[in-house]
Amino acid sequence: MTTANTTEWVDHDPESTYQKEDPDLSKVAHDILIQYSGIPEDKLVSHVREVRERAWKVFQYPCIGKYAFLDFSVSDRESYPQVLERLKGGQTLLDVACCFGQDVRKLVYDGAPITNVFGSELEQRFVDLGFDLFQDRDRLAGQFTAGDLFSDDLGGLAGKQFDMIHAASFFHLFSWKDQVDVMSRTVRLLKPKSGSVIFGRQTAVDEAREQDHPANPRSGKMYRHDDSTFRKLVKEVGEVTKVDLKVEIKRMEVREELMSSDGVHFISFSIIIG
Repeated sequence: MTTANTTEWVDHDPESTYQKEDPDLSKVAHDILIQYSGIPEDKLVSHVREVRERAWKVFQYPCIGKYAFLDFSVSDRESYPQVLERLKGGQTLLDVACCFGQDVRKLVYDGAPITNVFGSELEQRFVDLGFDLFQDRDRLAGQFTAGDLFSDDLGGLAGKQFDMIHAASFFHLFSWKDQVDVMSRTVRLLKPKSGSVIFGRQTAVDEAREQDHPANPRSGKMYRHDDSTFRKLVKEVGEVTKVDLKVEIKRMEVREELMSSDGVHFISFSIIIG
């Protein structure tokens, strides 16, 4: 990916996003960790905390501090049943900037064939932490790629194409110029046919703005979109790639701890080849 699923929800001191309390496991997280990963119920919280503590020593990001790696956002969409059906019917999906690969596990847990679901992450350490969290290295080791989408080989993905690409909390990490670049690269990873889609969620604002983003080593900037500028971005990407792209955007309701002030909220989006 690229850059990990490490969105800065707000400008923050890292310690301010470190949750000291035990994680409040959702039913989905509870069921996956027990039924898929085989973690004993009385060890769930300690297991999750132990992996989070190791991750925090390396990556002091909100998604780590707030246990957001247990937020299976791929299934938040109304179209999730259709995503599963497409996978069960033989189509493929890539989860870019997959963090611990939690959405890959959710898809597999819900019946998607392992061979049709893939994850991509900038940091191999994130991938390894995901294997530790979900206890499935023996099952999923061949489904993840570590590398940088901005590289010439597209982070090890050059030459590969997918029917669907999931991109959660990713594009918004970069400047406008870099968003055009990386979204264009992502479009080129889609199979060039009608219905191929990039979908996900990310932060947005009521009035678009570029702001400092020290965690971005490329430019130190991030461009936060409103609906109109996100549509403009997709239009520019379509012109760059010479692909007919349609875009759908919807404002989301998310957990309170993922929200911030200054009009920052989450949107879901679908970018579809026409």
